[in-house]
Amino acid sequence: MLQFDDKSLAVLIRATLKVSYRKRGRFLRRLAHDLDPSPNALRLARARQRQDNGIGYYRLQLPTLEVEALLCREGYLVASKDYDRAAIEQALARFITELCNFDMHVEPESGNGL
Repeated sequence: MLQFDDKSLAVLIRATLKVSYRKRGRFLRRLAHDLDPSPNALRLARARQRQDNGIGYYRLQLPTLEVEALLCREGYLVASKDYDRAAIEQALARFITELCNFDMHVEPESGNGL
C-alpha cells in the first residue's frame, strides 16, 4: 500500500498519464473509490460479510415497554436503568440467539396413556 507523500503522488500521476485520455476519468474515479469508499459501499460490504457469516439483519416493530420488561425478567437487562437503543438491540439479539439454540422440542402427550 502506498503512503500518501510526494513520491507516491508522483507515482499516481505517472500511472494516470499512462491511461488513455478517454479512460482517464473512469480510472481516477475508480482509484478514488478504492482509496476512500463511500459510506454506502462500506454498508454494503458489511451486509455481504454478515450474509457470508450466516448472520441476518431483521427490522422489527416491537412494543418498547414489553420488550424491556421481558429482557429484565429474563436477566438480559438490569431493571433500574435507562438504556439506549444499542443496548436493547444487543440484549434482544442475545436473548433470541439463546432461544434459538435452546432445545424446545417437547414430546406430545399421547391421549391413550402409552
